Amino acid sequence: MSIPNELKSGSIPTNYVTTLQSDVIDPAVVNNNFIRIIVPSKGFLSSDSEIVFELEAQTAAKFFPLGVGINALISRATLKCGGKTINEINDFGHYQSYMSSFLAGETVKQLEMVKTGRSLALEPLYGHQFTIAAPAASVYPSHTESIGYGLSNCNEYNASALKAPTYNNLENSPQYAIKLRDLFPLFRAANEIPTFKINDNNPLTIELQLADVDDRVIKKDGAAATTNLLKNTSVRLLADFTFYPQEVFEAEREKEFVRGYVDYQLAKQSLDQAGAKNQIRNVGGAGRIVTKIITMITDEANVDEDSLLNIYAADSVTSTLTEDDDTSISGSFTMNVKYNGEFLYPIDIKNEALTYHLVTQTEGSHLYVNKEMYSGFISGLLANLNWEGQKYVDELPALFFYQAHRLNDNTRINSRGVEIYYQYNQLPATAHVHRTYLELLKTFTIDKDGFVNCYFN
Repeated sequence: MSIPNELKSGSIPTNYVTTLQSDVIDPAVVNNNFIRIIVPSKGFLSSDSEIVFELEAQTAAKFFPLGVGINALISRATLKCGGKTINEINDFGHYQSYMSSFLAGETVKQLEMVKTGRSLALEPLYGHQFTIAAPAASVYPSHTESIGYGLSNCNEYNASALKAPTYNNLENSPQYAIKLRDLFPLFRAANEIPTFKINDNNPLTIELQLADVDDRVIKKDGAAATTNLLKNTSVRLLADFTFYPQEVFEAEREKEFVRGYVDYQLAKQSLDQAGAKNQIRNVGGAGRIVTKIITMITDEANVDEDSLLNIYAADSVTSTLTEDDDTSISGSFTMNVKYNGEFLYPIDIKNEALTYHLVTQTEGSHLYVNKEMYSGFISGLLANLNWEGQKYVDELPALFFYQAHRLNDNTRINSRGVEIYYQYNQLPATAHVHRTYLELLKTFTIDKDGFVNCYFN
């Protein structure tokens, strides 16, 4: 059993001075479809380093989708080193649409709107706050009765309308940034990566495959289609490196760096209405340790650049509920998960409140959307107002119906893989896309010779 250095007799080194250095790194490759950035092998790379995008000024008012912001620009994010893929997330915008739903409204309003272009912050609205047309003079304006939840930013409502801030309007050529820990789960597992240990011949490489042009932004009806969006000369990695005393570097160089982290594997399938209503899907995971499952279904045929969320949504079943109307339609669904020959839930899940609870249990946080936006099984929570001319009471309900499951037994999945059972009994007669993200355990290592390795647990 070795004795810690602190308990050994002798002189104690006193030089613990650290130096912080920020480098501006230009991409090795950048165009309107692909970006590659090579990280120099020096110091400890901070997870708060970020990639900054400066955008071309558009000829008409356009914005990034409210739920994901600048993340809609990326289709696939890959972290590589020496031919080994450390992290890779496909359909990155859809993954971020799920993760962004856990951001508190005050975080979105005070930080994300400026930093990433996310704009989905809600607050209860009262008639006295704004110049909102009141339903009845005898009721509004009121200091106690809300007219519903509405989108919130730094601007005031005017005649039932809310304008986006100037820094969210792509006419003004804004700058946005994405942190490395938001791009790659490895940087969430380790606040710093000792990049100085990595062999110079096989440096850390970031590759971003950009999304289709129609999937990147939202625009008003009738606005011209989006063409060039990215300034090729204005993409930068702002890398923060920490430098410790030489003896610390030498000691670290002689040790193997090991860090456990997660990666996400996407299983994606296009379905017609009949297939989306009743499906048993094998989503992979054979031979891996799966800790989390995220699923969503999207009606991409009915969304486009004119929608507030673009394609980054999770559709619920169709419900048209009206009080005291016996012709109302209440959609229903059923779901379960099967792996290693057993169902995760002894009884199939059929209650949307329970699915919401399972999401909160999986992530340790609740979704910052209301029930109308989550499942659409209730109406009237959203105020009948508009954002940049588009009524969000028509654009936001029943589009955050994510399902998530936590697998806590830490067992390896057998050769059959994970199976998702689901039934949606009311869906539009259009094509749908079903996505499932499996969270898999992996290990990242840098050996004494500077060679990087990563493998599934």
